[in-house]
Amino acid sequence: MARIVVWQLVVALVYVALAVVIGGEVAGISALLGTASCVVPNMLFMLGYNRLVESGSGQASLGVFLGLELAKVILTIVLMVASVWYYREVSWVYFLLGLAIALKSYILFLLKNRS
Repeated sequence: MARIVVWQLVVALVYVALAVVIGGEVAGISALLGTASCVVPNMLFMLGYNRLVESGSGQASLGVFLGLELAKVILTIVLMVASVWYYREVSWVYFLLGLAIALKSYILFLLKNRS
């Protein structure tokens, strides 16, 4: 799971760099906020999931997993709203594209490892 999150982070950073080059500072910040809204909750989910797996407690596994997933979704929404609230100059195209790229970057990871 850690490899997927690291891959997601790498894809997000490449996108942010491209956004800065193509669209400038506002586009880069918007891309960073969009990708971070997805990558940060996924990293925290991964850390919690790894602790769950290492603990070996089978009874609480499903409940903790669902709790972690709920926390991830809530944190994603909170980060998206906070990003737009505190950075009023957000470029919606770069923000939403960054969010979509970060959310779907695992597809590239799966295709890369398939061959």
